Amino acid sequence: MPHYPYQHILLNKRGDTLFASAANSVFVFSISGTEATLISKWTDQIDPYYGIRKHHKDLMEKYEREQRELDEAGNNEKKQKAPKMPIPGPGAPPTFTYIRGMHLTRDDTHLIILTDNDKAAVVFKVNPLETGSPSSVLRLVKRQPFPKRPSAVTTSLDDKNILVADKFGDVYSVGLLDTEIQDEEKMQPLLGHVSMLTCIDSSVDENGKECVLTSDRDEHIRVSYYPKSYVIKKWLFGHKEFVSKFVLPSWSKGKVLVSGGGDNFICSWLWQAKEGGELVSQVSVDELVKNYLGDKHLVPEKFQNENHDFKEYCVSDIIPVDSCHKLAFIFERVNALFLFDLKDDGTLSYDKTVDTDADIISGTVSGDILILSVESEERPIVAYKIEKKGDTYDIRQIAGAFQAVSENRVEVQSDDSKQNVPLFTVGGLRKRREH
Repeated sequence: MPHYPYQHILLNKRGDTLFASAANSVFVFSISGTEATLISKWTDQIDPYYGIRKHHKDLMEKYEREQRELDEAGNNEKKQKAPKMPIPGPGAPPTFTYIRGMHLTRDDTHLIILTDNDKAAVVFKVNPLETGSPSSVLRLVKRQPFPKRPSAVTTSLDDKNILVADKFGDVYSVGLLDTEIQDEEKMQPLLGHVSMLTCIDSSVDENGKECVLTSDRDEHIRVSYYPKSYVIKKWLFGHKEFVSKFVLPSWSKGKVLVSGGGDNFICSWLWQAKEGGELVSQVSVDELVKNYLGDKHLVPEKFQNENHDFKEYCVSDIIPVDSCHKLAFIFERVNALFLFDLKDDGTLSYDKTVDTDADIISGTVSGDILILSVESEERPIVAYKIEKKGDTYDIRQIAGAFQAVSENRVEVQSDDSKQNVPLFTVGGLRKRREH
């Protein structure tokens, strides 16, 4: 059977540990030079029909409560049959159990994963391998469900709280180390957008006040104070389509924000500017990306042009490369990585393109090592060395690196592609207009 590619990969800051998720499993590898060793694996055992069973349980509790009230009133004529457990039929949408996202706390001591089926954030303490057996590398702290499905996660600047953004546009805060599970039905959001949230991060403004930054399925980037996040500091306007990703590169001391999404351009901002978020650069990427587009980028027939050749693309991730002050842009279902230089003043300029043998799914970097997950059965992991040459940097592929990462994966359980965990979902954020 074929194997799932890695949907998410994540290096810690020291570059000696790689976290990789495939389907409903998280693999932990120790990294030394160009060698990788599997040291731990966690597989989510949640019931695939957890959501259906929970909904049925809620209906049963309501039914039993209403029946007791009817019994007490002596009104047996209005009694109804108990609700049945809904069993998905052959034509029902597939039920997935997979990892929607991964995030390391700022001090690299905890791993937070987002699950799809039970709408939860699962928190693990990351223990050094030398402290015990491989099975103790990831120690479960808690599994916190949320009212709606999480779509992005970060932590407060002190790492004391997890900030979870969801598909309904709300942000919730829970204690990182608080082992008590909150009732998701009683949780109150910190802030809300009117559409699905796509990215979240924390920083400080020009006055040193902590802020939470959020982007959504519309064209909005919002800056709110934290923890009183109902107070909006400003909006960053400049995108026309959804914003899928933004980053705050460390070398700009948090002053510069770079964003991308469904537009044919990417943006950089001096978001702390007192007069509002100053848009510094709006760089077109059409000429760079168009030669890599194929039939998989064609829009649905009902939205096509007369020539039936209209294609769309979007940014799926942005990777800050601290060692050379560059940003690596991943475009969904594109077999190339696009590097841009970012100056401290927010100026963004194209540097080079790195072709890959397969479409890039995810990427991560630490120091001078860049690792990509690609849609390939034979070589699902590709690694690069970033080398300084005079005033420039060279990106050199490392042949045969991290072989153990490629060898330890999850087998695909179905030949039906519709039943398999989705790899490329960012393009689905695009809102299409009928007229």
